[in-house]
Amino acid sequence: MIGSWASLARNRNFLRIWLGTGLSAVGDSAYFILLSWYVVTTSGSSLAVGTTLALTAVPRLVLMMVGGVLADRMSRRVLLTGSLALRCAILIAFTLTGLGHGLVPVYATALAFGLVDAFFWPASGSVLPDVLPAEQLGRGNGVVQTTQQASMVSGPLTATLLLWLPGAWVRFDTLAAIYLASAFILAGLAIAPRPRLGRIRDNPLGDVAAGLRYVSGVPILLILMGISALFNFFFAGPLNVGLPLLVHQRQWPGSDFGYFTAAVGVGGVLGGVLAALANGMRGRFRWFGPIAASLGVSLGLVGVLPLRLFDVVLLLAVGIGLSVITIPINSYLQTVVDPEYLGRTMALLTVSSLGLTPVSYVTLSLLVHWNAVPLSRLVLVGGLLLGAVSLMLSLLPPFRRMEQHPRWVLAGQTGRAKSPPSAELEPVQHP
Repeated sequence: MIGSWASLARNRNFLRIWLGTGLSAVGDSAYFILLSWYVVTTSGSSLAVGTTLALTAVPRLVLMMVGGVLADRMSRRVLLTGSLALRCAILIAFTLTGLGHGLVPVYATALAFGLVDAFFWPASGSVLPDVLPAEQLGRGNGVVQTTQQASMVSGPLTATLLLWLPGAWVRFDTLAAIYLASAFILAGLAIAPRPRLGRIRDNPLGDVAAGLRYVSGVPILLILMGISALFNFFFAGPLNVGLPLLVHQRQWPGSDFGYFTAAVGVGGVLGGVLAALANGMRGRFRWFGPIAASLGVSLGLVGVLPLRLFDVVLLLAVGIGLSVITIPINSYLQTVVDPEYLGRTMALLTVSSLGLTPVSYVTLSLLVHWNAVPLSRLVLVGGLLLGAVSLMLSLLPPFRRMEQHPRWVLAGQTGRAKSPPSAELEPVQHP
């Protein structure tokens, strides 16, 4: 085990990915806080804040699969550095031409960020197999994603420090410098060109369709993406909308909401450390259903137990459970998915995870607005439904057998997987 960690520490490409993506995650977390605060302080409109966030989310979701195609066909180093450099340029352009000119430049900046994110995320989610052997993906993902979970704490702290600086242009230009530093770090990646596998289509939509057909032909991928969509529907609303409303309804100070959010972030870091130490939970996937169910129950109890300290502990457990599950799943996909389709598969996983999130937000907000169901009961029911959906995993044969995939088994025994997928998990053939 010590040798594996030492090998990661000596891998310069891995260190660049770790530092570059970690720094960009801090920038992302601080960016959303600073942009939202700028909108609130200059317009005073809550609708404008929602519009700004929507303009970032919609193009990201719509174009994510196109980003996955490019991640499969182009240099992922170029995509990562290019998208980070574009973020830097967008923020500088905003400070030079947009500050003090109303909401249109803000909306344009948010839209541009969403477009760039659609190409950054698939490349970021599929680049580790380019620099690590398969048997190190569990620990490597643990380190990288734990650092990104830590950005849930370090990002708001960075934004708080930047808000002390005089002038919005100083804050946004500092963020631009963070993105530029991330691009500089990742530009030094030395990744061998990947072989061009399969048939490259002239029409990018054909590549998108091919990726969708690939995923539809692999049962475990369909299960993971379907469960991910349902999981986020029952999780996002209660956590991100229900939690601040609960704090307000209980007449607790706003700082308590900060503590609760930080508890999820700290739990995510602890869960990432546990996943890394456990080599990506290899051999323990059968526990994912019960762990996710416990996560849902913990979230539900926050809705009905108005005890601050106890709620912090419950949300800490929620963060731990999230990382313990999501980090190994990413490692599994990076190991067993055909390299030709990895970028598109990771993009589709992101789309399935985020696609129902706005619906979850709107559904819970409307139910609260109409006084249809008490808020505490909504959070409880959402958590319990999340637990029920999670337990369904243990009943599905493809999920129970997922660790029997030859590439996964071989990666645990000898290193980089080289064998073809089994017949059971092999995707349908396309002309």
